[in-house]
Amino acid sequence: MVVRSLLAQGEAALEADKLLQPEANNAFDRFQAVLLLQPDNQQAQSGLKQISARYAQLARDALAHSKLTIAREYARSAELVDPDSPLLPELQVAIARAAAQQARATKELEFPLALTALNQRDAEQLPVLAELVARVRESHESLLIVARNDAEGRWVYQQLRNYAEGYRIRGDIKVGPQPHIVVLPPID
Repeated sequence: MVVRSLLAQGEAALEADKLLQPEANNAFDRFQAVLLLQPDNQQAQSGLKQISARYAQLARDALAHSKLTIAREYARSAELVDPDSPLLPELQVAIARAAAQQARATKELEFPLALTALNQRDAEQLPVLAELVARVRESHESLLIVARNDAEGRWVYQQLRNYAEGYRIRGDIKVGPQPHIVVLPPID
């Protein structure tokens, strides 16, 4: 009777997508409780596989929406529930590909600034500034200037404005250890 009740509760929680949460009232806990009472219970083992498969699906959905961090969390949950799931290797490959693609995209949007040029306040040694101004004039993207201090960030912004000749550069300044400029989507 207890096993049947726990299985029914586990199935209901699974149906409601209460996979690992809320604590103590989720499908995983119910199926685990059944397995403590009956280690060979096929329905409980199947329930755990279904939870893992659901997390794998949620991870794929997150990847499809470029939500890499969330996809990783779902993949960890899938592995926690069923470490032997045949879905995990394919999922880990998909996450690795998405991470590599995201890293490439980020790299294409970040432009390092030469420390020597910044120390000497020599804009001529920073040809990337003219390139960035030409880009944002076309695309209307905004820029995030990461500088070692506020004065350095303001100097870089002034150099960008000098290249812009009447075009308003939109963006922000942030203090950070490695000076660079990040291209961001247009500000609406």
